[in-house]
Amino acid sequence: LRCFLATFYHNCLPKSTEVVCLASTVVTFTSIVQILGFLGKNGWHVAIYVLWWICAGLSILAIMGIPYVFTQINPPSIAGVLPNAQLPLEEALTAAATCGSLCTNGYWSCEIRVPVILVSYLLLGIAILLAFILDALFLGRLYNQTKDKRAKESKSQALNFAYQIMVLAGPWGKGSARLTCLGKAVLDGTFSPYNSGTMLTSEVAFAVGYSSIFASIFFWGTAIFCCMLCDIPLGILVEDVYSIKVGN
Repeated sequence: LRCFLATFYHNCLPKSTEVVCLASTVVTFTSIVQILGFLGKNGWHVAIYVLWWICAGLSILAIMGIPYVFTQINPPSIAGVLPNAQLPLEEALTAAATCGSLCTNGYWSCEIRVPVILVSYLLLGIAILLAFILDALFLGRLYNQTKDKRAKESKSQALNFAYQIMVLAGPWGKGSARLTCLGKAVLDGTFSPYNSGTMLTSEVAFAVGYSSIFASIFFWGTAIFCCMLCDIPLGILVEDVYSIKVGN
């Protein structure tokens, strides 16, 4: 354990890219759980339920721990914040996606769906808030550039930068799909067995479900904006690079 922690501290923490890529392992594990949920038989539903809670715990650890490293241990400065800083958000959204997919397909009973759905909404709230903040920082950097500075960049640097901008669309596109799945799961009568208190009633389920679906349209619009922000300059750069290679 000491060798592992020492290696992690000296080799990974100083590199922001290495730190954010740690979230990819959790995304992979969550995707495996989702596939098991689709392919497993009825006897798997308890195991998948337990595995999903493990995924949720790992998601919270990633989405809280990695920003903590950036803010308290190894701050990269605003100029060093890249779009790959949103990878931990992808993990939280993937966990919410697994919940929405399994609940929509009727894989779990209504009694055990409710806590999973509520935690998924919490994960979405954390991820979308951080997406707002990181997008604002990154777009602020884009607006802060000068024409002379952009002219000094090589074609390969500009192309790599354009590819990185693609990551900005990830949380919004995923968030849109996840809100749609969760909204459908709530509208399927998930709260009916409870039907008590202030939140867990059929009337609230109706409002929450359709509000989620409406919000997913809003998020989808933001994802389209991020894609267009990337695709237009990317197409121009690819055409320029291709023209140079053909000319040579």
